[in-house]
Amino acid sequence: MAGTGWMGTERAGAEGVSPGRRRVRTHALRRASLSAGVLGAALVAGACASSSGPADCSSSGAVPLAASGCIVYEDGGRLDAHRAQLTGLIEQGFEASQRLLPMAGVRVRVFAQTRGVIPEIGIGGFSPSGDEVHLFVDPDSPRIPGSLEEELIPLLAHELHHTRRRRGPGYGATLLEAMVSEGLADHYSM
Repeated sequence: MAGTGWMGTERAGAEGVSPGRRRVRTHALRRASLSAGVLGAALVAGACASSSGPADCSSSGAVPLAASGCIVYEDGGRLDAHRAQLTGLIEQGFEASQRLLPMAGVRVRVFAQTRGVIPEIGIGGFSPSGDEVHLFVDPDSPRIPGSLEEELIPLLAHELHHTRRRRGPGYGATLLEAMVSEGLADHYSM
């Protein structure tokens, strides 16, 4: 019974895969492994290029958080319609996270942009160092009101876990270590 198999290659019946097809699969697997390695290297390079100094909460307009942290809006006023909701949810998520995984001196920077945003929910996040979390909000996304209520606190918890991990064992230097870091942060955010 022949049909289409992995990576669009033809697969043979119970007798196995022809040698020509096996070479196609092996070549495709090597390409996939190389792509995964490049992705892992990019993740590690991005993590290694980050700062690790104390959070700077001295800017005007910084909103204080527990444990000497703060929220800094770098949105040019584009998130004013959502600022009260954002601030309340960030404070709530930060305080809940502090009970489980205490850390002092974290600056949460909020940007109004589409880069770094998960398109389906209109928000995204990144942890560049052990003292900072970046949250990205697309102010033009029609999903923002619901996404903030449902997704912001778990997203913040995920990024705070990365921030805390960067202070200890680090994010990871290999794809496997990055996968472990992502899995731990996902589990923590539940």
